[in-house]
Amino acid sequence: MSKIEKKHKATNKNLLDQMLSKITPAEQRRIDDKMNLAAAIIDALKEKGWKQKDLMEALESSSPSLISKYLSGTHNFTVDTLSDIGRVLGVNFLNFEFKDKIEVLTFSFSTHLNVVSPSSFYKKMPMAVDEEGCLQYNI
Repeated sequence: MSKIEKKHKATNKNLLDQMLSKITPAEQRRIDDKMNLAAAIIDALKEKGWKQKDLMEALESSSPSLISKYLSGTHNFTVDTLSDIGRVLGVNFLNFEFKDKIEVLTFSFSTHLNVVSPSSFYKKMPMAVDEEGCLQYNI
């Protein structure tokens, strides 16, 4: 490798390191999510034995470049687009996890039985009236 090639390689590495150091964790997460979505779409295409053209036709699109954008890992998908792609590929790309959003609802209720005219069965059962005036059967 010549001195000039070494210098260009070092300069390129420094530029890349500078660019990467400016990416925030939030930006990195968005980049990762876009790349993962593209990879999942590509996997679904392979599983169906489809090519980009098949996806384009299934989506009733006439733009091969749009399908290429979807698979590039840089496209910012809308929910509608992910829903449409998922529908034609048979995959749900909108799997939501609400780990911190789950609320547990607890409720209780009580019932009271008011016997207006007890049958002979109830007459033979030992009963008591509690402090709230409700009949309590000792079964």
